[in-house]
Amino acid sequence: NRYMKVTQKNIDDLNLTVTLNIEQGDYSDKQKKILNDYRRKADIKGFRKGMAPMSLIEKMHGRSAMLDAVNNLISEGLNNYISENKLNILGEPLPNETEQKQVDWDNDTEFEFVFDLALAPKVELQLSKDDKIPYYEVEISKEEKEKYAGNIKKQFGQLGVADKIEE
Repeated sequence: NRYMKVTQKNIDDLNLTVTLNIEQGDYSDKQKKILNDYRRKADIKGFRKGMAPMSLIEKMHGRSAMLDAVNNLISEGLNNYISENKLNILGEPLPNETEQKQVDWDNDTEFEFVFDLALAPKVELQLSKDDKIPYYEVEISKEEKEKYAGNIKKQFGQLGVADKIEE
């Protein structure tokens, strides 16, 4: 299974560009899967639900399925490249404004995407016995604990169907 070509160009110690070259073979399977999903859900007049011919689905949704497939590949490719190369980046990868070529979504089958990445500088701390780090004992009130627990319940709680109500 072929996978897109990813290249890196270092600008300086903290900046680099990553180029993703995506060919039709890279996204065609994902595009087919997305189109099959559209077909299953399609409710088109004159056809039973999910039974519209694939050619009609491709005509209606081919471009958007290709966009989705390519976007998924870009996201997946960048994330994998960053984690495989253990890049400690600052912020998010940003599209490069100078090297990025214009994309013709209607006619191109091969695409090149260029992203700028900013690397976090390496910081090395040299501590000696003379360095002192203050340590604070903090008293947390019962109200603060309850407020914190309440916030967590609001953030992560779920509504669900229950058989009986308990404490």
